[in-house]
Amino acid sequence: MSEQPTKLTLSLDRLSEKQRAFVFSRKPKVHYEGGFRAGKTVAGVFRTILLAHNFPKNRILVARKTYRRLFDTTVNSFLTWYRDWE
Repeated sequence: MSEQPTKLTLSLDRLSEKQRAFVFSRKPKVHYEGGFRAGKTVAGVFRTILLAHNFPKNRILVARKTYRRLFDTTVNSFLTWYRDWE
């Protein structure tokens, strides 16, 4: 039995042009920088979700300097933007 692809639902209309360029870049290495509340985490979340969806069974590591920062920013953004957790 083959696996059925899961439905991916993301609110792409809320991304800025800079975020879209980062998220959909086909370059093997990309860089996104900006000041406080510039959308870096959201862009990273979107790119990570798309990569995970397009490459099933691949392992992806998302890290921050401390667990607290990881949970307060990145994990919170994942839970906000992507609700199809299993």
